[in-house]
Amino acid sequence: FDTIALPDTMVARMAIPLAVLAAMLALASAVSTPARPAGECINNDLFSGANSGAFPSQFQIISASGATTAPTYTKVTIAQEFEVSYYSTYKVVYNKRANETYVLVPCGLTAPAADNLPAGAKVFEVPLVSASVSDTSVVAFMNSLGVLTRVRNVTEYSVNSCMQSLGLYGCKRLDTSFSGLGADQLAATDSFWGFSKSAKNPKAIAVTAVADPGVLNRAEWIKFVATFYNKEDVANEMFAATSQNYNNIKAAVAAAAKADVTQRPLVAWLYYQPPNPDWGIYGREQIAIQFAAYMSEYALAAGGRMLDLAQLNATVVDGKNVTLEGKNIVFYNMETAGATLAAVLKDVDVAIDLTRYPNKRNADLTLQDFLTTFRLKAADVQNVNFLRGGALLRVDVGANPDGYTDWYEGAVAQPDLVLRDLASVITPAAVPANTAPRFVRNLLTQKPLVFEAQQCPLTNCQAEVKPICPLIFKNCAGRVVYATAAQRCAPDCTATQPGTNNGTGNLGTNAATSAVVAPAVVAAALLMAFLAMLLL
Repeated sequence: FDTIALPDTMVARMAIPLAVLAAMLALASAVSTPARPAGECINNDLFSGANSGAFPSQFQIISASGATTAPTYTKVTIAQEFEVSYYSTYKVVYNKRANETYVLVPCGLTAPAADNLPAGAKVFEVPLVSASVSDTSVVAFMNSLGVLTRVRNVTEYSVNSCMQSLGLYGCKRLDTSFSGLGADQLAATDSFWGFSKSAKNPKAIAVTAVADPGVLNRAEWIKFVATFYNKEDVANEMFAATSQNYNNIKAAVAAAAKADVTQRPLVAWLYYQPPNPDWGIYGREQIAIQFAAYMSEYALAAGGRMLDLAQLNATVVDGKNVTLEGKNIVFYNMETAGATLAAVLKDVDVAIDLTRYPNKRNADLTLQDFLTTFRLKAADVQNVNFLRGGALLRVDVGANPDGYTDWYEGAVAQPDLVLRDLASVITPAAVPANTAPRFVRNLLTQKPLVFEAQQCPLTNCQAEVKPICPLIFKNCAGRVVYATAAQRCAPDCTATQPGTNNGTGNLGTNAATSAVVAPAVVAAALLMAFLAMLLL
C-alpha cells in the first residue's frame, strides 16, 4: 500500500475494512493458543457410556509401595512432597511444599464448577500442549516421558541438546519467567514450569523435586509431571525400573563394602560460590561443606560415610568466619578458609566438587583450579587424603557449552546411574570395571562430555507433536472401552468399518479442538469479507 496511489473513494472504502482487519488481528493474537493434535481428546458422547470414570486404574499413579488403586476418588501420596487424587472426570494434584493445587481435566470433558474445587486451585486441560520450562529437572522428566516436543520455551541452563537449540540458538525461545513474561509467550504457552510458586500466573506449575529430601523421592517426581500429560503408566514403569536398578546397586555395594562402617571411605561434598552483589547478603563469597539429605544418602549407599556435622559445628563453627547454615558448614573469611578447610578435610578419602567455574571450560579444569578456588596450597596435596589418592570428583560429566551441568537435570531423574558412578570410586568392587561415568567423573583422570545444540537432530524450531491417545474410545465392534496396556490407543478400524475411525484415535470433534479451530475460521471469514469490499 505504501507504493500504490489509490483513489480517494477507495481510501474511504478501505477505512472501515482496515479497522476491522486490525481488530481481527489483535483478537487473533489475544486468543492465540497452541494447536492440539487431532485424536487427543475424549469424545464427551462416548464418555457418557463409560461407567468407571475417565481414569482406568492401570493408568493412575502407583504409590512407591506398589499398592494398587481404585479407579475413582483415590488419594495416593507420592514421595514426601505431593499427592494425587483421582475423581470421575478430573484429577487433583497437590504440591505440599508450594501449597498449590492443580485440577487436571482431560480435554473433551467439562471442567468441574469452581465452587466444587479447592480454594485457589489452578485448572489445566490435559494433556498439555505447549510448555515453558524454567526448571531443568522438568526437562529430564519430560524427556523420559517422551513429551519434549511439547516444550515451546526453555531455560538457558538446560543441557539437553534440543532444548539448547530451542532456547538459545536458531529458535531463540528462551523462557523469560524470571525477567518478565511477554504477551506472545503468555498467549502461546499453556503452562509455565518452575521451582517457585507463582500465585499470580494461573498457568504456573511449581515443581519442587530437588527439595524432596530422598534420592528416589526426587526421581519419583516423574509421576507428578506425568499427570499433566496422562502418562502415568509410563512414569510408573520408568520409576519402577530406576528404583529397582538403584536398589540392586545398593545391595551390591552392601555386599562388597567393609563390614566396619567406621573404616569405610570418608566423603565430603564441597561447593564454592563467587561473590555476587546482585544477591545481597546471599551473594557473599563462600566455601561450603554440604550435608543435604540426598548427599548423605548417596554417600552411604555407595559404601562411604559422611563427615560428622555435629562435631564440625562444635569444633569449627565460630559464628563469624565459619557458620552453620541449615546443613552446611560455610566459610566466609577467604583469608583463613584454606588452612581451616585443609585441617577439616585431612582424613577425607573422596571429595565431590559441585562448583561451576564460569571462566573456564569444564574439560580444561585442573587440580590447580580446585586448589586455588578452595584456598588450598600445593603442600596440602600430600596432606589431604583425597588429594593424595586422586579421588577428587566432579558432577560435570554432561554439561552445556556454558558449563551448566546435568546434575540438576538428568541426575535428578536417574539416581541409579549417579549411585553407580559414586560406587565405582567409593566401593569399586561393587561395579563392573571400566564402567563409563554418566554424571560423576574423576577430575584428574576422566574428561567430561559437552552437549551442544548442533547435536540435536531436529531441523526446525518445533518438532511434530504427536497425539497422546485418550483412555476411552470405541473398539471396532462399536463398543465404548477403556485403554489397556495391550491396546493403548483406539484401533484403526477403517479396513472393516469405513468411517468408524480415522486411524489416529480421533473420535470426533471436541470442545478443545473447536476452540483452536474457531479463531482461524473467524479470521479467514473476516479476511474474505475485507477482500470482497476492496473489489466493490
